[in-house]
Amino acid sequence: MAVAAMAISVDGCADDCEVQRLKAMAYMNPLYEDFASDELEEYIRSIAAKMPGLSYGETLNRCAETLPPHLKETAYAWAVEMAAANGTLALAEDRMLHDLRAIFGITPAFSQAVDTAIMALLRNDRQAD
Repeated sequence: MAVAAMAISVDGCADDCEVQRLKAMAYMNPLYEDFASDELEEYIRSIAAKMPGLSYGETLNRCAETLPPHLKETAYAWAVEMAAANGTLALAEDRMLHDLRAIFGITPAFSQAVDTAIMALLRNDRQAD
C-alpha cells in the first residue's frame, strides 16, 4: 500500500482519479478482505499520513526491506497502475518506477508485461466512460 501511495504522490499532485483508483484497488484486493470499509479507508489515510515523514529514499528502502519477495511484483504493478491512473506519466513517476524496478529486482520482462497490461486496462476504462 505504501508503494501505491507513493506512486500517486511522487509527482506532487494526487489527482482525485488516482486516489479513487487506489481505494478501489484496495477494496478489491484479497489482502484487505477482512477490513471493514471504514477501517480500510482509515488504513489508507494512516499510510498517506506517514509518507511525508519519510524521504523518498527512506520510503523505497523501507518497502524493499519489509515486503516479502512474492509481494514486490504486486507492489510494482500497483505502483504502475497508480502512476498511470490519470492518463499521463510524469517524469517523477517514471523515475520512481525505474527506482522500484531496481530496488525490488523487477525483471525487464515482468515490467514490460505489467506496463502493457495496465495501459490496456486503463485504455479500456477510458473508452467505457
